[in-house]
Amino acid sequence: CCNDSVVVLSTKGRIFSSPVQPNGVLKFSAVEELAGKEIVSLSGTEDHCLAVSKEGRVYALGSNKNGQLGFGERTESVSSFALILSLGGQQIRAAYAGNNHSLFETKEGKILSCGSNTSGQLLLDRGPCFEIVYSPTKTTITSGATFCIAGLANSIVFIGCPPPNTPNKRI
Repeated sequence: CCNDSVVVLSTKGRIFSSPVQPNGVLKFSAVEELAGKEIVSLSGTEDHCLAVSKEGRVYALGSNKNGQLGFGERTESVSSFALILSLGGQQIRAAYAGNNHSLFETKEGKILSCGSNTSGQLLLDRGPCFEIVYSPTKTTITSGATFCIAGLANSIVFIGCPPPNTPNKRI
């Protein structure tokens, strides 16, 4: 993810990253700002990356041009993983990075979203618009969510059970 780097989650909950070298060689090193935190969910796309800790806190890295990091209107980007304070006391179990938006799944299965909503990808009750949502906001999904897919101007939410054969299953 993140245009010029790859970020990975180990089976022990540690995050590693590597710049993408011109020759394609990857050299991973531990992400220092997340050292000591057990990460249970990682999602990234070309412009941003989201890491969720075992305690339900979300750390974000990358572009916030469309509000997708939830850091407010004044922050254009973040160069190292930083805690998303605007999630408040919400206990998040997974986060999903879309092209210009993010989805956050709470422990209760509620979905919060932020970022661009040009195609209705934020799942808000007001439908598609050119408004940018800079802080994670309640969506029409108020319970039961088990897995999401956030893509290019679209979002898919699975209710009741995760999709079979998903590559993002914890093993």
